[in-house]
Amino acid sequence: MNPIKSSFFSEEIFRKIFLFLLLPAAVALQGSTVPQCSQCGEYIRPGQSYLRMNSKILCSRKCQLEVMPRCAQCQKPIEPGKRYLVSQKKPYCSRNCLSRIMPECTVCSRRSFNGGIYAGDHSYFACPDCMKLPRCFSCTIPVKGGKALPDGRHICPRCLKTAVTHQDTALHCFRHVRNVLRQQLRISTPHRITFSLVDQPTLHHLSTKNTHRRKQPGGSAAQETTLTEQGLFRFDGIIREYIRGGTFRKKTVRRTVTDARYSIYVLDHLSRERMEYVMAHELAHDYLSEHFPGIPVPWIQEAFAEYIGYLYNKHCKRDHLNIRLEKNPDPVYGEGFRKIRSIAVIGPNAASRVVLEGKYNGTSARYVTFLDGIRAACGEGVRINYSS
Repeated sequence: MNPIKSSFFSEEIFRKIFLFLLLPAAVALQGSTVPQCSQCGEYIRPGQSYLRMNSKILCSRKCQLEVMPRCAQCQKPIEPGKRYLVSQKKPYCSRNCLSRIMPECTVCSRRSFNGGIYAGDHSYFACPDCMKLPRCFSCTIPVKGGKALPDGRHICPRCLKTAVTHQDTALHCFRHVRNVLRQQLRISTPHRITFSLVDQPTLHHLSTKNTHRRKQPGGSAAQETTLTEQGLFRFDGIIREYIRGGTFRKKTVRRTVTDARYSIYVLDHLSRERMEYVMAHELAHDYLSEHFPGIPVPWIQEAFAEYIGYLYNKHCKRDHLNIRLEKNPDPVYGEGFRKIRSIAVIGPNAASRVVLEGKYNGTSARYVTFLDGIRAACGEGVRINYSS
């Protein structure tokens, strides 16, 4: 055997035994005398360079990048020593990645680093520059490149496309809305209503104008005016009330109306879908004046009118308008609407099948409890709160 070749193989075998058997055993017995990579777990060989970062030992740059924080937007590791941005405890490698999570301005479509403001119903977001612009009277979004009306109002380009500006077009919409309410929602009156399309100064003048009516024996002059932000229902007439009955008979009140005039006024230049909602709202006030006159609480009247407008929007599949109704912070319109949509059902028998069966024997193919019937009658638009 060649002595040189034998020496080479013996040294190679000894080196492999040392690396794979003796070295790990020595490390286990003596502790961490040989550094180990915190990421991949490999031991640092003698003479091999390595990195230290936050008390961690890393054998290569690849392992270093794996422990670095990743951008929350592009998921790329942030280079060591490079500055990065933090928003809501999440790192971002650049200003470009951070801008992608910023809300986009509804008006100028730019993303703002300087904040902004959301509408109360979250229908739009405006950056600080667009907040200084006038707002559209129809959708309340800041106007950029819209139209200024002669009475001082502004309308955005989107609402201007479907704006109703002529009396004949508005009257056609009014008849359509009234037919839908009568046929689909059973909301109707036999009143002959005068409909008018007016500008803002005229609407404001009508809402504050006092009508003087002469009194007649046994009757009193009456005027009922209900103003929303974009529409007005007005009733003028003479109401007579007769009290019948006495000591031995139940007292009844008979109400008659003479010389009655019913009018609805709506702002011009409203978008068609917004105008139809306002018409439904005002027709609901007409319904209340006929079937439930003299309600002393204003929020009940407005809540009912808002609910009818909600049902009309739902029938026309205009859920984006209903979102504004549901999130309206107004104490009369918004809070009243949310109250009138809620029904409380209390009692254990409301959802009990035993009550339905009673003393009869046998089972039914389908049970409908009182609670199920109330939910079916009210539909999805009403919130049912049940407590046993």
